[in-house]
Amino acid sequence: MSAASHDVRSTAAGALAVSRAIAEETAIFGSHEHERPHASPLTGPRVVRHTLSVLVPAFDEERTIGELLRRVLAVNLDALGVAREVIVVSDGSRDRTARIARSFAGVRVFETDRNFGKGAALRLALSHATGDLVLFQDADLEYDPRDYPALLAPLLSGRADVVFGSRLLGQQRARRRSRLRRAPGAYLSAYLGGRAVTLTANLLFGLALTDETTCYKLMPASLLRAHLPAADGFAGGPELTANLARAHATIVEVPIGYHPRSFADGKKISWRDGLAALTTLVKARLRRSGRA
Repeated sequence: MSAASHDVRSTAAGALAVSRAIAEETAIFGSHEHERPHASPLTGPRVVRHTLSVLVPAFDEERTIGELLRRVLAVNLDALGVAREVIVVSDGSRDRTARIARSFAGVRVFETDRNFGKGAALRLALSHATGDLVLFQDADLEYDPRDYPALLAPLLSGRADVVFGSRLLGQQRARRRSRLRRAPGAYLSAYLGGRAVTLTANLLFGLALTDETTCYKLMPASLLRAHLPAADGFAGGPELTANLARAHATIVEVPIGYHPRSFADGKKISWRDGLAALTTLVKARLRRSGRA
């Protein structure tokens, strides 16, 4: 594949894009070993070509996990030929996060006895995933699962190895402006920290991303397993991006919606996470150069 790049065009323009995505041959996945009939009450049997594993790390998210899972399960992926499984890891939660998640039929829930961090929770979820595609999903309501079809389209059409959902491109599209701007309600510190991490990743690894720190990262499970990050916390995201860049994976960005929450509502990321992300990127670059 060519060097990593991003695509600012929206892939969710309508039914035409979806139809093209499911019609084109998805050669990057080889033979369709995941194909099986899937009954639809409206159109009859469909062919399921892929299974999407939605990985949901959660720490004390009893206020949002129920609504989040309702939204995830409500997204219809039949037109794309994609089945879905949802895996929640309650990462040392002290509240009712796990109990609420278990109340949803078909959602698989795993718990840890203490909080190990987002990266560790995603590794645990991945170890139980059976799908050939993997998507990261935060347990809050900042990200909208209705963006799943837009995220899937570049992967299914063969234009991308990896798809990132860009919050900044989403704001650019929503506000019809040429400049990238933060979402209304987003903390300036979080925005600047995210921009610093993104620009550092671009500089060190020759990327052209607008939003490295996005939660929405979609890729084949085999690719994720081959380049799995070791970091336990939020730094696992930048480490994964560095690993993918070293593998020359083609990364496509698509615009997504974003609804930031406040610290009072449970937002957990801090300046320490930003510093850890920057340090992780520098260490990854030094390893690539053979100096660490």
